[in-house]
Amino acid sequence: MGPRQRCGFRLVILSGVILCLANGPFAAGQEGFSEPPLFQRNLNDTLDGIGPCVPNHPLYEYNCVDPDGDGPLEWGDGHQWNSNQQGIAFDSQGNYYVAHYLRQEIRKFDGHDRMVLKWPITGLYFNDSFDVAVDSQDNVWVATRRDGVLKKYDTDGNLLPGSIDLGPLARTNGMHIDERDRIFVALDGPFFGEVRRYDNGSHALTIYPIVGPQNIATDSQGNIWVTAGDFYIDPGRTVKKYDPDGQFIQSFYLGSVPWEIHIDDHDRVYLSMVYMAGWIDVRDSEFNLLFSFGSPGTGDGEFSSPSRVAFTPSGNTIYVNDRVNARFVVFSSTEGMIDNLIEEIEGLIDDGSLEGGQGHALIAKLEAALAKLLDDKTNTAINQLGAFRNQVEAFIQSGELTPEEGQALLDAVDAVVEALGG
Repeated sequence: MGPRQRCGFRLVILSGVILCLANGPFAAGQEGFSEPPLFQRNLNDTLDGIGPCVPNHPLYEYNCVDPDGDGPLEWGDGHQWNSNQQGIAFDSQGNYYVAHYLRQEIRKFDGHDRMVLKWPITGLYFNDSFDVAVDSQDNVWVATRRDGVLKKYDTDGNLLPGSIDLGPLARTNGMHIDERDRIFVALDGPFFGEVRRYDNGSHALTIYPIVGPQNIATDSQGNIWVTAGDFYIDPGRTVKKYDPDGQFIQSFYLGSVPWEIHIDDHDRVYLSMVYMAGWIDVRDSEFNLLFSFGSPGTGDGEFSSPSRVAFTPSGNTIYVNDRVNARFVVFSSTEGMIDNLIEEIEGLIDDGSLEGGQGHALIAKLEAALAKLLDDKTNTAINQLGAFRNQVEAFIQSGELTPEEGQALLDAVDAVVEALGG
């Protein structure tokens, strides 16, 4: 299927009117939300958030059962008080990679949130954090905290030539790869930390000193943004902005603690607020607050210390690592919800659960609804979604879809119609 034109990212709960951004339709792959996205789903079973464990030591020892039954007991089994995942990154095909630090492995999931591969990562101590990023060639880069190496893999988990040696004393935090495939890495130090940039494997830039650099993002002008601070030295934490040559521009102080930073194609800055907080702030390029989404808690659309954010390649769905709740929380635009529904049907076709002609007939109805949305014909789009719903019910009745498969599609389309005010 070819890319579809997108009319921005919008929230249409109240008015039923599509709110497009001023610069018109976006091509597939452009990221961002002009208004708060809609909660879509929680992903709990992709992680080891099973428990809780009963602590028998004030630090790291836990008396747990082995919930997966495959023995022996591993760190992460039953571990619910703190999540086991760290970084998350998408490749160009919509697969995503999760750095699972207690299992010390990278886990690969397809676009339907099914784990398809995992491979071990060396160079980690127990409970070490590590990060993952994917470049434009779909090389998977892994930053392990203590061995001072940025490891380069293909999408099948094979180690490739070209890994980058950071030095024996390097202690990595977050990693970022920009649109030119330049790699930025945040490093701790004994007193101060730094951010380095590597171009084609060569050390090209150092920004020093920075107190407690954590995560990095770059904007369309090449400016470098860093979340930084130390809980003891700089408890307020800051977001620091540098020009492309690493010259300091400005610090932005926040009342809560920003951890992850992500900048979309429209230079909107996404900050996960983690310390005694549970939301995502979205700010413009001047750091003015545009809106926030999420709230503290354990329910749908709520967070307990959200630490990572990542966009799907289409740019209209965002995954948030909800650390303490040991899950990812997925948000989407209305169009993103329809796109995800199309992907679900494609998955049923690929699995053989739905015959190709029938599946493509359902997809055609969803694409017709998208086309009407782009024409600002919301009521007509809702009618198209109603036709889709009727067809799904017919497939359930005829046995073409199981009740479980069909109900999942019905629930998804009902959520879209509700979001459109229908």
